Amino acid sequence: MIDMNDTLSLIAAVEQIKKPATFLTELFFPTVETSPTSTVIAEWRERGREKLAPYAIDDSKGVNVSRVGSHFRALKPPLVAPRRILTQEDITRRSFGEMPVFSTMSAEERAAKIQADDLVDLLGMIQNRKEQMASEVLTTGKIEVKAYADDGRLQKVDEVDFNWCGAVSVQPWDSLDATIFSDLQAMSEDIQEYCSEVPTVLVVGRNVPGYLRKNKEIYEWLMIPNRETATLASLQPTYQSPQVQYIGRINALNLEVYCYSATYTGDDGQMKSFVGENDVIMGMPGLGRQLHAAITLIDDGGTKFQTYATAAVPSYSVSKDDNTIALTLRSRFLMVPDVSNSWRYARVKS
Repeated sequence: MIDMNDTLSLIAAVEQIKKPATFLTELFFPTVETSPTSTVIAEWRERGREKLAPYAIDDSKGVNVSRVGSHFRALKPPLVAPRRILTQEDITRRSFGEMPVFSTMSAEERAAKIQADDLVDLLGMIQNRKEQMASEVLTTGKIEVKAYADDGRLQKVDEVDFNWCGAVSVQPWDSLDATIFSDLQAMSEDIQEYCSEVPTVLVVGRNVPGYLRKNKEIYEWLMIPNRETATLASLQPTYQSPQVQYIGRINALNLEVYCYSATYTGDDGQMKSFVGENDVIMGMPGLGRQLHAAITLIDDGGTKFQTYATAAVPSYSVSKDDNTIALTLRSRFLMVPDVSNSWRYARVKS
């Protein structure tokens, strides 16, 4: 059984919990780095190494050249801290999955089960926030943080801007004569020119596979294969996991195409998609990192502060006055790209 009074035991329990699927985070920001302090060192470059070495006269000391444009900042990642409160009423009524009439579960056993379920739920919320942050970086090139106080009212707004200029304008793709292949080729060549790497992944919203199948040019490739067109594209949709569908491969551009249709409930209470239904994102796997900062809390003895350098730190508190138990899961993180313009984003239908 988890010792809810021991933070280190809770951290071990959190690390053993199977994380919910986070496609964008795992694909584009798989590397996790943890700082021993409340700040992280975020560094990203603006361009690749495309400059020529300058000529120099004989016996010259050399010609000074500037470094590749880069940004180096010490940042304090925003705090996320979802919290669940357990009351006496919660443990006296039947919990989910419990026998409706002849339950033998005691109040103490029910409390332990509820708290274990809460820990899983809180971790899922943090993973969803990571996925939302990854989506925000990939579609806007920045992170906007709206922090809330204990009463739920907006307290502070902050922004991290990665100087991204990779938003692309295209003609609507729902037209049969849309130049989808040309648009994708232009995006790919733009990335190659900018950062000297070939993009290999295209993530699209739920409507885009239909545009690909109905497009006149792509349709002709798929239906009338010949020596010139047989190797250009192959669309064979298969689900790899819930809400993640592998669409196929565009061989001519070296692109694996995935449709991602997962949704979440936003801060405004509205249902939203991590990837908009008419959005496309092109890039390379592992184009960025997750930077985690340490969390400092009063220790379990209640006598001093203790710092925990880990991705998520649970804490447990009791209020005898209110007769409640609270479980809070805290985490500080940022999604940071290695090169600020190593991906492209487009909305293919307004």
